[in-house]
Amino acid sequence: MLILGIILGIFSLIFIMQNLESVSYDFLVWTLTAPRFLVFLIILITGLILGWSFKAFRKKKK
Repeated sequence: MLILGIILGIFSLIFIMQNLESVSYDFLVWTLTAPRFLVFLIILITGLILGWSFKAFRKKKK
C-alpha cells in the first residue's frame, strides 16, 4: 500500500508540474483565471463529496 501511495504521489507531482500555466474559464457571466491543476483539483474534490453524499443517502434509504 505504501508503494502505491508513493507512485500516486509521484504521478500527482508530474501532473501538477505539467499544468502550472494559468487559464481562463468562463461560466455563465463569471470568468475564473487559475492554474489548470487547481481547477482539476476542485472538480475532483467536488466529485468525491457528491459521490460520498449519494452513497450515504442510498445507505440511509435502505
